[in-house]
Amino acid sequence: MSSSPRNLLPHGARGFTFGPGALVFAKDKIVLDTGDGGHTHLTVHLGSASQVLDLHETCMAPDGSKIYRTLFTITHTQLALMLQDIAPDVLKGLSSLLRPLRIGWMARRRVAAVVGLIPDDSELEKVTEKRRGKLLVNENQLAARAKIPEFLEELYDLSDGAAFTLFDARNAGSARMIGIGFKYTDSVARPRLVWFRFADIGDVSKLITARLQEAAGRYGEVHVPLPWYPVGSPPNKRLKLAARGD
Repeated sequence: MSSSPRNLLPHGARGFTFGPGALVFAKDKIVLDTGDGGHTHLTVHLGSASQVLDLHETCMAPDGSKIYRTLFTITHTQLALMLQDIAPDVLKGLSSLLRPLRIGWMARRRVAAVVGLIPDDSELEKVTEKRRGKLLVNENQLAARAKIPEFLEELYDLSDGAAFTLFDARNAGSARMIGIGFKYTDSVARPRLVWFRFADIGDVSKLITARLQEAAGRYGEVHVPLPWYPVGSPPNKRLKLAARGD
């Protein structure tokens, strides 16, 4: 666990921003700024030397002092066992998000596609800039690369793994973003399209975080309730996992 993802970011950035928050990669740790004006952040110490990963919270008190709380600890050995245990359920949950996407369905529902709003690795450097050491999307550069296919069938010509954004265009004056689509080639060399709806992410996220909560308690030591678990908000048992798109 000694390598850092920061070496993979363009412009020599050490993290990236998302809305008011930020994720920063430092030596042997990852810091999440919650976006509350610098009052709270979460730190994951990877524990390369100690072989123990720990998650702690840092809060700024009214007098300017810092308050530290350890939230969770786990040895590297137990972490490997936990990830092996939960991997099938996590993959099942994520794969349940994907639906087949058909051109006829898009046309009937007036679903439009925009290509270029989700840059791949080769394009990331071109549409971002570094500000205060973190990546920031240059909205003008991103918009300049976006295009709407003249014909929906052009989506089949995208490279495998290419992502595109889907919009509900029934109200032309206020198109609403509804999901992300992908192109791939199946085992018999036929181009295929799949997508996931933003509306489905919440329920799947609850199912996965509930599984993580249970596994964290068995393999590691939970010192206080973990902040990413929606206490009192049980997963929706009625979540429909069947793929749809026609």
